[in-house]
Amino acid sequence: MLDPAVRRMLEAAAEVELGTIGARSGEPATVPIWGWVVGDRYVIT
Repeated sequence: MLDPAVRRMLEAAAEVELGTIGARSGEPATVPIWGWVVGDRYVIT
């Protein structure tokens, strides 16, 4: 189990990354989708 502080940091980074993907694709990324970045893939949990 990850330390809660580490998990929050990863979730915040994932949210920023999803926002960037949404901006590039032209779709709003306003709904947080939690998951993990594994290599260059985002895995939804």
